[in-house]
Amino acid sequence: MKKFIKLTLLIIFFSVLIGCASPKRKAEVSFELVEGSLKNDTVALNVIFSDPDNYISEKIYIKLLDQDGNELESRNYNSIEDISLLVYNELLSETSYLILVSTSLNGDEIVLNSYTFTTKKDSNIKIYDAEDFLQMSQDRNGNYILMNDIDFSGVQFTSPFTSAFNGTFNGQGYTLKNIEMTTSYLYNGVFGYVASGTIRDLKLENISIGTNEDPVITSSSTKTAILVGYQSTSLSTIENITITSSQIYLESLSQTFIYSGIIAGESRGLIRDIEVIDSYVYLKSSSNAVVKLGGAVGYINESSEIYDVKIDSKIDFQLDSEISNRDNHDFNIYIGGISGDVEPALKKSSSISGIYLTSEINVLSLNFNYDETDYGTHTVLIGGIFGSIDRNFDNIYSVSDIEFNYNSENKDNTVKEYISVSAIAVSVNTYNEISNVLVYSSSINIQLTFEADIEVSEYVINSPLKRHEFFTFQGSSILIDGIEKKEDLLMKINSLDGFFTNDFIVQLINLD
Repeated sequence: MKKFIKLTLLIIFFSVLIGCASPKRKAEVSFELVEGSLKNDTVALNVIFSDPDNYISEKIYIKLLDQDGNELESRNYNSIEDISLLVYNELLSETSYLILVSTSLNGDEIVLNSYTFTTKKDSNIKIYDAEDFLQMSQDRNGNYILMNDIDFSGVQFTSPFTSAFNGTFNGQGYTLKNIEMTTSYLYNGVFGYVASGTIRDLKLENISIGTNEDPVITSSSTKTAILVGYQSTSLSTIENITITSSQIYLESLSQTFIYSGIIAGESRGLIRDIEVIDSYVYLKSSSNAVVKLGGAVGYINESSEIYDVKIDSKIDFQLDSEISNRDNHDFNIYIGGISGDVEPALKKSSSISGIYLTSEINVLSLNFNYDETDYGTHTVLIGGIFGSIDRNFDNIYSVSDIEFNYNSENKDNTVKEYISVSAIAVSVNTYNEISNVLVYSSSINIQLTFEADIEVSEYVINSPLKRHEFFTFQGSSILIDGIEKKEDLLMKINSLDGFFTNDFIVQLINLD
């Protein structure tokens, strides 16, 4: 009670300061709580400034105070453009806090506004069996803790989170196994749709989305992965997860998009400390949906960050387009050992770092099924590491093998084709220096049923902003219809000692 009184007095005090400053103050500050972000230990707020007359000319200070008025943290910003999302972690449950936003004016600190919040009660919901797990759909903001391994054999499984999950799931190192998913949703995965939620310390074993004999068939868009179909915000975290002996068999008639990977279909949040072992994605597309397919993540969006991931995966892709399903004639297909497509980072510090990759990519067929009325552009980018990436990446170890079968006869000159295959990435678009990327070994084998103009290289094919140095240990092999294409574009090294600066990668190499 005393602490509540203290905080109330603080609020009154700072409200008076704000009021006293108001005749001079032309800048306004407001706060918007991010939906689902207020938990027992975290909060996220959008900080919104209105300063049309450029009243704020000096630094902005944002302070976090506890309920006794003690300053816990202070953040300084050079301009209001540097401030948008404000996130606080490791807070105490059921505790009140005060946020102050201030600036300087002629040497005096002027409080612009304040915001108070109280964290939620720390109440973990214990999960013991399959029924408990599926019942999580009743509370998508809950804090869940797994109490033991769960075997889902014989259980009809639908992800409890086909709508946004904003809670926490702590697996405590236990295993969910033998899950079979037989129906397609927009967001497919054990955890279908994660917004501001956290999933940590969990093992997944023998998870299946469809089977070889009975693949999941969808006629609509989908974001599909073993773990999370859609990780939708920068507030979400996926960490310390192991995925073993799991597989996706998906056939799509969609004309919009298909994003698929082992960890996530699309990621906009933090992914770290993940191991993917002996897992597989098969995707057959029968139309001209945008395809973004990766061994880890299909589509890495602007706010996603990925660190310390080990991937052992196989991708099989098949395009057998049906003319009757096409309203337009553009195809965009991005496939990579880590990810098919990576957008520029929202923050300069956001990166993809510490990836140990062993991948096999097989394009079983690439048949556009041309018609005399076809027009448009066909873009196919296939990379041993990325299809296309528009940001920095570093400390990547890659062993990749690519098999590519082109069996589409182009009878129409109005169609433009841009088909490229690279041992690294077809397109790298960043000014940042890329460091410590090693293609330990790679092979590319192209089979052409019909004549086609396909660019193939061990190096990046399109790097418009900067030429980067990439390295190899054993070198690369490129065969086009059995004829070897010789290149010497990667820097050769004779030892891995001291090459990598990421401890995660160094430890894995030492284990080998």
